[in-house]
Amino acid sequence: MSFAMAMLWVAFASGLLDIVMNARVSELEASEQRSLMNLNHAMFSFAYAASAFVTGVVRAAELPPFVMFAGLLALISLASRWMRMPVVEADADNPKGLGYPLGAVVLGGIVVMIAFMTEAASASWSALHVERSLGGNAMQGALGPTMLGLNKGVGRLTGQLISERVDNAVLIGMAAILSSCGAFLAAAATTPTQAYLGFGILGLGVSVIAPTALAMVGQSVGPGPRTYAISRTAVIGFSGFFIGPPLMGLMSEFAGLPTAFMVIGGLLIVSLIPIALLKGLRRAARGEPF
Repeated sequence: MSFAMAMLWVAFASGLLDIVMNARVSELEASEQRSLMNLNHAMFSFAYAASAFVTGVVRAAELPPFVMFAGLLALISLASRWMRMPVVEADADNPKGLGYPLGAVVLGGIVVMIAFMTEAASASWSALHVERSLGGNAMQGALGPTMLGLNKGVGRLTGQLISERVDNAVLIGMAAILSSCGAFLAAAATTPTQAYLGFGILGLGVSVIAPTALAMVGQSVGPGPRTYAISRTAVIGFSGFFIGPPLMGLMSEFAGLPTAFMVIGGLLIVSLIPIALLKGLRRAARGEPF
């Protein structure tokens, strides 16, 4: 029970930090007139990949979980001194209710939810797919989420460069198709190596969907409601972290993990619909034809 409460507190703190971080980056994008969201999320992905690999090493060495959690606590304590940032207040003449983009928030939230659901489901079940479906050991299983996280970081760095030259909606469309191909390949894998390739392609594509969708929502609003819009979009998106893993577990129980990853690939294709509508709303916000 104490462990469950501790994890609940960690999830609460992590979610709050994520919302504040995304809102802050959106404000920086508006003030700097450049794309920054993918670069910001890339740093998270590299940290995730490193954590997955270290966790595999700790498990293979049969060390107690305390070693991993103590190391994380020490790292966070050292890094917290660089996390401070100045407080930026919204313009008093532009209240949060002025031109609040409910449609953009809902559509962007759906896209982010599908992306987060894919990330959470793949991160939680990729190792089990390698170990249970393909007969890999604990270290081989850890390489599944490691490949996923590493390629997510690479994909977001690449997306940072591409987003400055390609429309965000087009970027998300290409990423959704690429990531769905990775999910289908992971589902059809017969060896751990094939699964790694699938998870790598999946991570490469899905990496840019959520941060680019958040950027699109930020571009659809003024400086007043931007923080509120980003936070609410993120809240809708975070539901994917709760839906993804149990949904994968339910599907794997009745149809197997390969089928579950095929469903994930299908959902990524479905995300093309709300992103097309979000592009139309963004054009309307700019005074362009829908």
